[in-house]
Amino acid sequence: MFIPVMLAAVTVIGLGDRTVQAAPSDQAAYAALLSEKAIEAYATNNDACPGATVTSVAGIPFDDASFPPSLAAKYNVTPLIHERVKVSGCGRDSIQNLTVLRTADQKLLMIASLPGLSRSGLILQRDAFVTALTVANLPSPCGDKTLAPELAKWGEVSITSPPDAKGAWTELWPLRLCGQDRSLSVTFTPTPDIGGTAFSVSKAWK
Repeated sequence: MFIPVMLAAVTVIGLGDRTVQAAPSDQAAYAALLSEKAIEAYATNNDACPGATVTSVAGIPFDDASFPPSLAAKYNVTPLIHERVKVSGCGRDSIQNLTVLRTADQKLLMIASLPGLSRSGLILQRDAFVTALTVANLPSPCGDKTLAPELAKWGEVSITSPPDAKGAWTELWPLRLCGQDRSLSVTFTPTPDIGGTAFSVSKAWK
């Protein structure tokens, strides 16, 4: 769930020499939208920070593994670029990741994935989320409360084991659920024989 933030509180980023194919005729509007969505994503896991600044880190092209053509066809969208930006303010820095899609009617969608330096991206994270929250909720730190997305606060994802000879890697997904540490270790393993990537989730909290 995104928290609305007024653009007046956002420092609009510059994209440098990088021209974004999403909106080649209006780079300023694209940068303003990217800034707004990055601040919204930041606010879902942190206290609001008026005056936060947004800095472009990288624009990462898609490949078929990160956004399969079959999925793009199913939802009638065109994957454009994966944006990685840094939100800074109130004594904190946070890396935010946004998947940029173009709809059939030429509108832009910017969908946030987990913060930090994950290799997994939006689609793999979506696939792993149910398992991740199930592991994190056993035993439940929320008592009788129904588990809801707003009860989960995600920290900066980091890679704890880089890709091995088979391409498998492991990430730490920091998570606080109802105020308690429920951080997770998530391993992703490419499965070329059947396509896609398998994953496993285990507890990383003490």
